[in-house]
Amino acid sequence: MSQLKVSILGTGTIGTSLALALKANVATVEIVGHDREHARAGEARKMGALDRTSWNLHKAVEGADLIVLAMPLFEIRDTLMHISESARPDAVIMDVAELKKPVLAWAKELLPDTVHFIGGNPLVSVPSIGPSGATETLFKGKRFALVPSPTAKGEAIDLVSKVVQVVGAEPLFITADEHDSMIAAMHHMPALLALAYGQVVFGSPSWRDMREMTTASFNRATMLPTYDVEELYTLLLNNRAALRPWVRAVQEALTTLLDLLESDPVEAPDKHTHLRNLLGTLLKYQEQWESGVAVEEIERFDTAVRQAKDVFSIEQLLYGRFFRRRRKRRRDEE
Repeated sequence: MSQLKVSILGTGTIGTSLALALKANVATVEIVGHDREHARAGEARKMGALDRTSWNLHKAVEGADLIVLAMPLFEIRDTLMHISESARPDAVIMDVAELKKPVLAWAKELLPDTVHFIGGNPLVSVPSIGPSGATETLFKGKRFALVPSPTAKGEAIDLVSKVVQVVGAEPLFITADEHDSMIAAMHHMPALLALAYGQVVFGSPSWRDMREMTTASFNRATMLPTYDVEELYTLLLNNRAALRPWVRAVQEALTTLLDLLESDPVEAPDKHTHLRNLLGTLLKYQEQWESGVAVEEIERFDTAVRQAKDVFSIEQLLYGRFFRRRRKRRRDEE
């Protein structure tokens, strides 16, 4: 049986964790790693995540069955442009970036019809600390969003879906519009709120005195999700269409809260009852969400463990119709 050849472009926490998970669960896999920072790729190889590294991007993807773009959004377009002629026919390319609409548009623009692109986003929360933060169990019991391009063939979608299952995650098929709108609400709005609140507080003439009273809640409220300004700017810029409705909704909510605060509790008791109800409702939502998330994560973890035990041959899981068709085509060519 032929080896599954995988190229991981970007050996940070996500890319290296994916490589480690494949190595732990698939006996016949060869993984090549590439990173702009050569030292990171070398570190990933020392951890046992990679069979070899290549500083040359074209060499790194040569002959690969699956190419994973594990890099920030702002690097993806140039990478697709450079590998478009190096990827072999029928290669499957997937990304793990936070947004899907721009990546799918770039794939349509730059990739030949002979390759299959599938957008991906592992729904895990990890700091971007490089390969040292990687673990083979990072995806265990988590969801992995998948957004196939319109031209991706069923065999390619099946391959990526099964790879996701092999590393312990649950495939979540979703449209690009739905995905990016949810990311706008859950990832990017907190960053915008932190930006707005931080500007007001840090720019206040009273900041020198107020800083003595900072708390953990203040730190969380003004903390951005990354120290990489270019990465965050690119995410906000490319998701601005999905962000605008959420920004307007928050503006309306703040306007309502301002109106409630400006009212007198004696003259307008209904408004202050409404304010109390809003506070109670939010606490109720938080409690339901936290308990629900805990239960769902336990259930998905148990499912992933059972799934791994039930697969009597992971190689058989990975090598389905996609590779049988490839071998048939090779024989026809000979």
